[in-house]
Amino acid sequence: MADKPNIRYGNYEDHASRFVPGEAWVLASDGTWNRADSYIHSESAVELSKADWEKVFPNTPPLPPEAFKR
Repeated sequence: MADKPNIRYGNYEDHASRFVPGEAWVLASDGTWNRADSYIHSESAVELSKADWEKVFPNTPPLPPEAFKR
């Protein structure tokens, strides 16, 4: 069984994001998580600490079940 990836926190164009190398999810304005192109995400996202991410993006919904299931 593979180790669970260390899912990081980000700000992608003023939207909450969660990411690992090769996979990124961005929270849309309508409150849904959408898978994003990880290459484009990595070029524009700013990584945040979990504490800072929670301050900037409070009350975010949980990621969808299919997120980070590699």
